[in-house]
Amino acid sequence: MEFRKSLLRTALLLFSIWATDSAMAQDVAPGKCLLLTQITDFEQIPETDARLVIWNMNDSIGFNKEVVSDIDGKNSFTLDQGEKYAIKIFKSDTSFVFGDIEIPKYETGIVMNYSFQIKIIRSYQMVPPEFQTISSEKSEKSEKSEVSLELDIHFASNSAVIPENDKAALNELYDRLVKYETMRIELASHTDDVGDDESNMRLSQRRSNSVKQYLVEKGIGEARIAPKGYGEKKPKVPNDSPEGRAQNRRTEVRFVNN
Repeated sequence: MEFRKSLLRTALLLFSIWATDSAMAQDVAPGKCLLLTQITDFEQIPETDARLVIWNMNDSIGFNKEVVSDIDGKNSFTLDQGEKYAIKIFKSDTSFVFGDIEIPKYETGIVMNYSFQIKIIRSYQMVPPEFQTISSEKSEKSEKSEVSLELDIHFASNSAVIPENDKAALNELYDRLVKYETMRIELASHTDDVGDDESNMRLSQRRSNSVKQYLVEKGIGEARIAPKGYGEKKPKVPNDSPEGRAQNRRTEVRFVNN
C-alpha cells in the first residue's frame, strides 16, 4: 500500500532580479523574458524532481507549461514581457502556489532569476525500535539520541553505484518498510569536502537517488521515499583527516513524522 499525506505547506519566493545587458539577455528575443528558476529548501539545498507549473494569469488556457527541476533544482521558461504569471510547485504530494509574478516590459529581451524555497518535511522522529537492528555504521551517540540511521554503504570515489557487498543493509531496510507500510523516510546522502560544493551536492543527490531506485525496484512506493543530497554542508566531524572525511561520506535514513 502506498502511503500519501499532505505535509506542512511552507514556501517563500526568495528574490528576483533582471538584466538587459548580459550576454545571456542578448540572445533573448525582444519582448521576451528568459525566466531562470531554482527550487531549494530553506537551507539552500536543491529540491530535485519537483514539478513546476506556470500559467499566464490573464490567459491560462493560452499559456501554461510544466517542467521538472533538474539535479540542481533548476529549470527555465521563455515568457512574454508585460504579463503576470502564477507558478505552482508540486513535490511529495504537496503543492505550493506563487502568484503575481510580473514580467516587466523592456525594449530588449531580458533575463530574470527567481528562487523558490519550499519546505516538504515538517519534522523527523527518533529511529523506531523496529529499524534499530538494521546493519549500520557505528555511532558515538547512544541509540536513544539517534534521529537517523547510517546505512552501511561505502560508495567508491565519485560514484553513485551501490556496491554489491553493501546491498544486505538495503535489503534489511526493504524488509522493514514492507512490514511497516505507513513509514516514510528521507534518504540523506553526504560527502566530504574534497572537490567543489556544486559537484559534491550533485554526487550526494545521485547517491540518494540510487538507494531510492533500489528500494523502489524491489517494490516500495515512490511516495514513501524522499531522496536528498546535502553535499558537504552537514559534516559529522571535521574534514581535517582521512578518517574524518571517511566518516562524513555517508548515507542516512531519517524517519519522517506522519
